[in-house]
Amino acid sequence: MPFDIDSETGISKERNAQTYTWIEWHGYNNMFTVWPDYKDLLIMYDDDYSRNHTWIWGGKPHWAYARPEFMKLVRERDSIYWTPNTISSKVQIKDGMVSIELTSVTPNLKEYQMKQLPSDNWTSVDKNIDIKPDKRKVELIFRVVNLTGVTGPEHKITIDSR
Repeated sequence: MPFDIDSETGISKERNAQTYTWIEWHGYNNMFTVWPDYKDLLIMYDDDYSRNHTWIWGGKPHWAYARPEFMKLVRERDSIYWTPNTISSKVQIKDGMVSIELTSVTPNLKEYQMKQLPSDNWTSVDKNIDIKPDKRKVELIFRVVNLTGVTGPEHKITIDSR
C-alpha cells in the first residue's frame, strides 16, 4: 500500500521531491565568519529545466528571482563541482626568473607549502613566488594546508631549461 509520509523523516514524499528539484550552492564558504557583511550568492545550473520552470519556495517564487544580483546561473558543471584543496598555478619564465602564482579553493585555508625535490622539507610560501633556478632542472611540489592541518594533494611544477 502506498504511503504519503516518509516513516524516517516524517516529511511527505511530495515535499521531499520538491526539496531536491532545485539545487543551489552558496557562493561563499565563509558566510558565518564575515557576518554581517555576508551577501548571499546562489549558484545554480543554467539548464533547460531552470529556464523553463520557476523555483517555488514557501508557496511563491524564490526571493532570488526578485534580486537577480544574488543568483548566478552557470552552464559549466566544473564551475560548481570542483575538487577542494587542490591547487592550480600560473607559471611565467622571463630572463631566467620563474614567477609562480598559486590558486586554490580550500575552505579555511591556512597556508601554501612548497618543497624542492629531492628535499623532504616543506616550507610555508606565499601564493606568489619568484624563483631563480640554480640548476637546469628544478622540481617543485606545492600543497595547501587548512586550519586543522589537513593537507591537499601535491601539485608538481617541473622547470627544465634544456
